Amino acid sequence: MKLENQITHVIFDLDGTLLDTESLYLNVYRKFCEKYGKEDRLTASLEQKLAGQSAMQVANTLKSACDLDMDAGELRQELDSEIRPILSDARLKPGAEKLISHLSQTGVPLAIASSSRRKNATIKMSRYGELFSCFNHMVFRDDEGVSEGKPSPDVFLKAIEEFEAEPKSENCLVFEDSTNGVLAAKTAGMEVVMVPESNNIVKSVPVIRSLEEFR
Repeated sequence: MKLENQITHVIFDLDGTLLDTESLYLNVYRKFCEKYGKEDRLTASLEQKLAGQSAMQVANTLKSACDLDMDAGELRQELDSEIRPILSDARLKPGAEKLISHLSQTGVPLAIASSSRRKNATIKMSRYGELFSCFNHMVFRDDEGVSEGKPSPDVFLKAIEEFEAEPKSENCLVFEDSTNGVLAAKTAGMEVVMVPESNNIVKSVPVIRSLEEFR
């Protein structure tokens, strides 16, 4: 795959890119909407909008889309109580282990930039501790210095800052599955390869259907 700039560092999104968690979240969202008689509001378009959002962004989006008379913080807590017990069921996406291992063995500095909260992300990654130890650092939505979730570039800019020798943004390659994530990385000035889970793609960046396809 030909990219515009020389790549020296690689940053991965977590949910939907390295770990197959989107189906776990969607099942919880569907059950939640059914509970409140709002299942018709959870359209394919809304599901795509939720992808890549932080927990609080999801709560606000669902509250608005479903016209719910409840506090967004309360909504987030209810979703958390359903999702946390199943986060450890997350499995690696195809090609993730091979690509991470290859980049690490060749000395490419690696980071994760995720809209997840650190506590939840730790549960998701728990099955694959050795593999995730290949990363130099990880940045999450609730870390200090991250003011907003994607599509804000905050998590990506923070990830750059934490590399030992801070690279130029254009020399960083980001792997992302969501539109929000792609927009965030592009705003940060980075090269992006999209690995979408749906047909909702950003046409201005290279698209592959699996990490196994990256060459």
